[in-house]
Amino acid sequence: MQSVDRSLNDVVDLTRLAEGGFNRTFLITVRGGFQMVARIPYLATIPKYFAVASEVATMAFLRGNKLSNIWLGLGEREIISVLRELAQLESKMMSIAFPASGSLYYAKDLARGGRGAWHPARG
Repeated sequence: MQSVDRSLNDVVDLTRLAEGGFNRTFLITVRGGFQMVARIPYLATIPKYFAVASEVATMAFLRGNKLSNIWLGLGEREIISVLRELAQLESKMMSIAFPASGSLYYAKDLARGGRGAWHPARG
């Protein structure tokens, strides 16, 4: 709360948004209508640094235009075409061969994260 210059006394609503493999996310509303999303890592997520680093690298790897930005303006033929493309994209993503199982990372994050992490250059 310090990063947005608010105190716990300013919170007027706390809503759970989702739970994932590494974190729980909450929507926090404070006085004046300001809202923020808080991501709380599970205690078992160790090291926490790598969970966030992997999410960033994965999002960058899959970056593209948001379908939600254009969906409502599509006609039936376009929707069918998009759904076919999504199925093809998912098929391509599932066929990507990686040298090992696990999470995606930028090399700089692995170097910063410390010991114990597998690095493709170090094996």
